This record gives sequence, C-alpha cells and structure tokens, in this order.
Amino acid sequence: MPYPVGISIGHTYLTSAYYTDADELIPIARIVANNEWQTFFSQTWGTDDDRLNPPSVNKSEVVSLFRATLQQIKNATEEILNKTVDINSIAIPAHFHSLSRTLRQAAVEEGLITVYQQAIHSLDADRLAYDLDSCSGFKLPPNETCDVEDLNLVLVFNYEPERLSVAMVEVGLYICSPHNFEHYLQFGEMNGSILDPARQQELSRILKHYLEVVSKEREKQWHTPDVLQYLRAVVLSGEASDAGMQEMRFALVTALPEYQDKFRMSLDPHFVGTFGAAQMARHVVQNPEFMRPQQDFVVPDEYVHEELRAVFWSCCSIEIS
Repeated sequence: MPYPVGISIGHTYLTSAYYTDADELIPIARIVANNEWQTFFSQTWGTDDDRLNPPSVNKSEVVSLFRATLQQIKNATEEILNKTVDINSIAIPAHFHSLSRTLRQAAVEEGLITVYQQAIHSLDADRLAYDLDSCSGFKLPPNETCDVEDLNLVLVFNYEPERLSVAMVEVGLYICSPHNFEHYLQFGEMNGSILDPARQQELSRILKHYLEVVSKEREKQWHTPDVLQYLRAVVLSGEASDAGMQEMRFALVTALPEYQDKFRMSLDPHFVGTFGAAQMARHVVQNPEFMRPQQDFVVPDEYVHEELRAVFWSCCSIEIS
C-alpha cells in the first residue's frame, strides 16, 4: 500500500480510506462503533461549547475507550485488506475541544500516530478531502488571483440523523479556524424530509440569515468588506442516510443558488472525513514538513492568550503547546 491509512471517528460509524499512487481515493471500511463510544459521544455532544462547559469525564476511562475504538477500526481495516497497515492520520469529532489533547495522547500511546498533529478535527478533514489547502484546490477562475495564506473561506455542512451543523471555516495551508459554528436540531434527518416545502423554505430562510450574520461579524472583525467573496467551497459530510444526503444536496442548491458553483459534493459524504484524514496521511508521507508551520508563521496577536490560542487552533492540524 503506497500511503498510510486515514481513519475518521464519528458518532455511529468508524471509517477508513487511503490514496493510491495514482491519486485515487479508496474507501476501505465503514463499521458501526461500539456502544460505549456511541454513548460517550452522545454525552459529550451538545449545543453548548464544551470549552466553556467541559464534560465531567474520567481521563483514564476516556483514553481506554478511545484506544479500544481506534483498535476497532484498525482491526476492521486490516481484516478487509488482509494485511497490517500504518494509520498516519485520524479525524476526531469537531466538538471535542477540551478532550482533543486527551484523544490525541491516546492515539500516540496506542502507537497509531507519532505526533499530535496527525490527529485532526473533522472540520479540517472535511476541507482536506477536497484539497482545500491550496490555490489549485480552490479552483478559482483563471482571472482571479489567489494567496493561500490570504482570506479563504469554506462553508461546511454536517448532516446527521439528529441535526444539521454549519460552520464557516477560515482555511489556509496551516490554518483551519472555524467561525459561527451552529447546530440546527430541527433539520436533523429524523425530523422528516428536508424536501418538505415548509421545511425547505425554513432552511432557506435560516441559511440566508446565517450568511448575513457571518458577513456582518467577519467584516467587523477582519475589517474586510464583502467577506463572502472569499468563499471558496461548500462541503457536505455526515452520517445521514444515502437518501437523506441526496435530499440535503438538493435542498442546499435550492437554498444557496448563488453559490452552486462552489459546491464540492462529488465524494461520498459518509467518507469525506476519512478522505480528509487520508489526504493528511499523504501529506505526512510525502512532506513531513507539512506538519510544522513555517518559521515565520505566528499566531495573530489577538490569540496570544492561551485560552484563546486553543480556540483559534481548535480544528487545525497544528498543535500549539
């Protein structure tokens, strides 16, 4: 196998994939996570930010559970491929802010990765799946200039049975910084078809309002007019059913027709996080320096405070210690 395997740890499913030397993405396994992990995931997820309200958990128990869950998908991957594999990148749930270091430590101690940077948050994985860490990946028109370290935005939708989550993510080669992370429980797949006329109309209204809020808040913070002109892509991932994902694609096109040319939805949304992890794994193999920022790269002054610094890097592939 030319490249190490990337894996993604979701709520219900654990997935794995890899790249061939011909740049072909190969999905490997998609298995149901053990009940203990699913329960833990549900208990730690919420609309409140767990950086502010960290769940009460026993660290050693969390490490043990995460190790067992990682081993579960590794074993399934090796069984399918009938060979021992190296796992060089892991996508972990985006809401595990206060737990991310613990989970990364568990992955290192389990011997699946060697440095924390190989464990990335799911929002980072979602954008990496579509190569959204380079100007070539942005696929801009020929007459449009691009600087990968300038302002570049990706709108990420995560569609689950229980909810629809939305985040505007600032991206670059080393940067993956989420903004305006919102969860809409009313649009979860279990609440009915998103193509119901009333629900589709409500989705369009809410997303229009969401983008208006993003535009106003980011323009004020970044002192940049019309920030949505820097929207490079719209991505969909999650664990909703195949039929649900098809409906959500149609609903998003209907709700956001002006951004239809930005949609990146060619990949199986169930494997988007895993494909992003595989992309990171490929970066690790081909260019280990990718895991370390350039020497002149600095965290902006407004994020110098350690607590805010952790927020800034919450979904990035770079761990600031």
